[in-house]
Amino acid sequence: MITVIKREGMKKPIWYTWKPTVLMFIMSIVLSANHFDPSIVGGVMMFSLTVLPLIWLIGSYRWNKKHSGYQQSPKIASELVSDNSHDLKSYLKNELSKSELIKEDFKHIVLDHYLEKTNLLKTGNKLTRDEKKEIGINTRLSVTKELIEVLTDDAIANEANPKEIISNIYHKARTAKYRHDELINMKKLGITQFTLMNCGDERDCEWSQLSSSKKFNVNDDINSLIESKCDASYCRCGFQAEIKF
Repeated sequence: MITVIKREGMKKPIWYTWKPTVLMFIMSIVLSANHFDPSIVGGVMMFSLTVLPLIWLIGSYRWNKKHSGYQQSPKIASELVSDNSHDLKSYLKNELSKSELIKEDFKHIVLDHYLEKTNLLKTGNKLTRDEKKEIGINTRLSVTKELIEVLTDDAIANEANPKEIISNIYHKARTAKYRHDELINMKKLGITQFTLMNCGDERDCEWSQLSSSKKFNVNDDINSLIESKCDASYCRCGFQAEIKF
C-alpha cells in the first residue's frame, strides 16, 4: 500500500516558486512605464519569461523529488506482509502431492522446474513427429521427452497438451497463495467480507459463476471451499472487498 508522507516544517525556497517570475515581469512593466531604455526593459522581460520559469520548474522538480512525494509507509508495509510460512514453494509441494497426473518419483523434478532449477520444456531433447503420433499427442506441439517422462499414462492419454498439465498445477498453487495473502491483508485492514469475481468466460467453473455475487467472510476457509467445489483446472477467481463507508 502506498501512503503519502508529509514532511512538516519544510518550505520550498522562494526561487523554486512562481513568485520571482511574476515579480520580474511586473518590474519590466514598471521600467517600461518609466521610459527606461527599451533594451533593458526587453532584457528583463525576456529573463522573467524564459530563464526564471526554467529555474522554477527544474528547481521545484528537484526539491519535490528530494523532500516530498509518495513513499511507502514502513508501518503499513510491515503490517501487510503475508505469513512467510505460506510461501509459493509450500503451495507447489501441496499441489504436486495431490496430483495424479505427475508420477510420484518425478514430482521433485517438476518442483525444480517451477523453482527454475531446471526447465522441462526446453531441454533440446524433443519428441519426433512419429513419437508424438505414437502416444497420441498433437504433432504440431513442441514437446520434450523429459516432460513426457514425468507425466502418468492417464495424463498423456487424456490431456491434449502435456505442457498445460505442468502449467495448470503451477497456476493452481499460485492462485491459492494469492487468495491466502489477500485474506490476510483484508483482515489487517479491518475488512470483514468480500465477494468472488470470476473471469466471465467458458473456463469459469459452474460453482464460481453461481457464487460470483455471494458474500463470504474473511474467516472462511475459501481455498478449501474452492478445492471441494470448483471442477476447473484451477480457479481463476479473485476477491472484491466489501467496504462500508
